[in-house]
Amino acid sequence: MFEWWNRNSQITLVVILAYAVLGILSFPVFYQGYTAYLFVVPLILWAFTKPSKRRFLTAALIAEFLRCFITIIWLRHVTLIGTILVCVALSLLLIPFFLRLRFVFTDYGQQSRWVRLAHLLSLPAIWVIIEWLRIKSWALPWSPLALSQTQYPPLIQNLDTFGVYGISFFVVTVNMLIALWIRSVFRKGLSGIFGRVELWFLLLICMTFTTSSLLKYFQSSEEKPLFKAAIVQPNQPAYLSWNRENMHETLNTAFRLSAEARDLDFDIMFWPEGTLPWAVIGENNIDAEVSMLVRNAIRRPLLMGNHAYIGDRMINGVFHYQADGRRLEPHYEMQVLVPFGQYVPFREYLGFLETVVPFGGDFSPGSQPLVMQVDTGKGLVDIAPIICYEDVFPHVSSEAVKQDVDIFYVATYNVWYGKEAAAYQHAAHSILRAVENRRPFIRCGSGGWSGWIDEKGRMREVVVDDKGSIYHRGVGIVTPVQAAQYKGVTTFYARFGDWWVGVCALFLCMQLIVRLIQRDYGK
Repeated sequence: MFEWWNRNSQITLVVILAYAVLGILSFPVFYQGYTAYLFVVPLILWAFTKPSKRRFLTAALIAEFLRCFITIIWLRHVTLIGTILVCVALSLLLIPFFLRLRFVFTDYGQQSRWVRLAHLLSLPAIWVIIEWLRIKSWALPWSPLALSQTQYPPLIQNLDTFGVYGISFFVVTVNMLIALWIRSVFRKGLSGIFGRVELWFLLLICMTFTTSSLLKYFQSSEEKPLFKAAIVQPNQPAYLSWNRENMHETLNTAFRLSAEARDLDFDIMFWPEGTLPWAVIGENNIDAEVSMLVRNAIRRPLLMGNHAYIGDRMINGVFHYQADGRRLEPHYEMQVLVPFGQYVPFREYLGFLETVVPFGGDFSPGSQPLVMQVDTGKGLVDIAPIICYEDVFPHVSSEAVKQDVDIFYVATYNVWYGKEAAAYQHAAHSILRAVENRRPFIRCGSGGWSGWIDEKGRMREVVVDDKGSIYHRGVGIVTPVQAAQYKGVTTFYARFGDWWVGVCALFLCMQLIVRLIQRDYGK
């Protein structure tokens, strides 16, 4: 009756669970980043036993689906079906990596050391290229492998050179090293690792990468306060914010919190994305009321995220009000819209998919970054706005930072996702962007996470309530600072972008050349 439950089935189940659990634990909110260096190890060790291709690929896809689904399970608050479809897509994208992994380690012992090295370098290269493709072509950028390391700022300093893809390459490489060392020790004892030239070569790469990151992290620099910020966090549930019967309550909440903060010590006030249910510009706009609030109550500059109608276009923007209540132009328009949230791709043909996330008309995307020069009363500061999940896309901030930015401001509307991992994972993406561009990030979330992150990826101040929770309604005061060593600096990554992806493509070409030589010469 239980013949199917044999030893192979037991091993398969252990591999699936080990991969999924170790992968899940490495991401926020679990913050066990070290497990990211182990999650691929079970698959590698299993591949040495030569499992069938069908069994191996099926198990790997199930494990990856579980890892993705639990990691972003908070997305179910918006759409369960959409969450499942996204996780299926993310899993299927890794098919080339899983097939390549099985091929490399099934025949690993039959290859020469340099052939093995070429094969090994191809694996993290494939992972990197898949991550790059899903950001560029599929618009599925959430949680690259590098995100698992954001709790370890000393280890992510090379983001300013390699971007997220260098960190992801490093993590996969460490997984291979650990798996190969385990196998060598079990087969030949400690002496088994000394004859593996390829292992020492990969170890040298990892040690050099780690050492350079640590040296960058421990460089000291004088810090200068930029301004004191009042971060307004309305924490109005999404189902109330856009409910016609509760629109005035949403408005009153934002206005009341802002007016009550007028006696606090701050220079600039920040509101999150989608603060008000009425447009800032266009028919039935709320511009005059916001202007009056700023002039009579806040009496300092206000940066706010909200929608507006520009001609026949609906945009998601950030708007700048001076201390005297005047709204300044130009405003920033969100460039990378959320599919099925802010627009329906190919609506003409796929309009039925709007049921995944019910939504009315489409927003129109902006075309370029913008730097707002804000007068704090003590001086001018250059602030680059980013809206919603744009900080998940590396190119958005790396293009903006070329315009001599002092600090980035992320205005996001995240109360859709409950009190789970979404806010923490989203803030972790800002950590990656801060180190890539060597600029501080101030974040204003409608429900949390709000606070600021410095140029080395450290969460310096977080807005919490008296119970230590990020999920609350209120106003927090933070004081972002700027490190002198990074002022005006354009990082290598900001200048040259995803150059490391090109290097990974060369690794794949090298591996292809090695295979051709093997075929032609039988070596």
